[in-house]
Amino acid sequence: MVADHTQTSSELKSHAQKGGIALPTKMSNSQQRMLAKLSGLSGDDFTQRYLDDQVTVHKKMISLFKRYLKGGKNKDLKVWATQTLPILQRDLDMAQALDKAPNN
Repeated sequence: MVADHTQTSSELKSHAQKGGIALPTKMSNSQQRMLAKLSGLSGDDFTQRYLDDQVTVHKKMISLFKRYLKGGKNKDLKVWATQTLPILQRDLDMAQALDKAPNN
C-alpha cells in the first residue's frame, strides 16, 4: 500500500501542476482527528483503529474517484482516476483482509 500511495500521490501532484490546481498543504480537520486518535493508542487498540481507518479512508477515496469520473471536468485527471481506481480497490481489499485477519 505504501508503494501505491507514493506513486499515486506523485502522479496526482504532476496532474495538478499541469492543470494549475492547488493541492492542500496540510491535513484536513478530519485527518488531524484521525491522527490524534491513533496517537493516543498502542498495541492491539492501535492496530485495530488503524486498520478500521484504512478501510474507511479507502472506501471514501473510491467514492470520490467515482464521483469525479461522473462529473469531473479535467480530462487528464479523469483518465488518471480511471487508471487509479483499480489500485484503490486492491488496497481496500488488502485493508479489509488485514482487518479480518486473526490477531491482526
